[in-house]
Amino acid sequence: MVFFLPNYPSEVKWLSQDETTFSIDRIAEQRSGFMREPASRREILDTCVGFRMLTHYLAYGYRFGELTDSSIYFTKVVIVSSIVYFCTTIVVGLGYSSIQARLMTVVPLTLGYVVFLIFAWGVDHFNDRGWFITVASTISGISFVVINVLPVHQYSGRFARLIIACCGCFPNTAALTAWVICNVPSPRAMGLAAAMNNMTVGASSTVAVWIWKASEAERGYPTGNIICAVFILLPRH
Repeated sequence: MVFFLPNYPSEVKWLSQDETTFSIDRIAEQRSGFMREPASRREILDTCVGFRMLTHYLAYGYRFGELTDSSIYFTKVVIVSSIVYFCTTIVVGLGYSSIQARLMTVVPLTLGYVVFLIFAWGVDHFNDRGWFITVASTISGISFVVINVLPVHQYSGRFARLIIACCGCFPNTAALTAWVICNVPSPRAMGLAAAMNNMTVGASSTVAVWIWKASEAERGYPTGNIICAVFILLPRH
């Protein structure tokens, strides 16, 4: 299948001329696909070091229907990666261990995925990412604040809030990533923009490891929870 599918509409042999023209025009109009023509030097520079795109790689958002630079993708990935580390800690506190603890981490991740699908449908149906992202981020941020103020050994309450945090955090990632697809300087530089955007994933994942300090285990990891709450609340407001 991979070798059979064409790279560009112009290479398709089983489309009529009208269908090929329509596909090419749709890509150009929606700026949603890859072009066969190579990107110009200017487009490459704008994609790599242009202020607008650099701002996006670290910060991008949406407010009142207009794009702003208030929402941070770097921070979003920090939060998503952090949940992987923090979730197991809470589950172990509930009395589960070994394979049972790992299986229990599936609960928040699965529910987060279900909300992710509903979120994606709503964003597409109403054609508005901003308010969906803002509401979901607020719910997730408040959950991290509550986790931080709850008693350390109240694992059930902390686990419940973690599930809510996942349901607010996970759905945002795809909507925020789509921003670069819609706003890349040129469709010809889309692959480069995606690579630049993904570079932040490695750096933010490293940060996610550092903020959960083993020395704070008995205190419920306040640093990690506070950073997650700040990262998801402030940039989106």
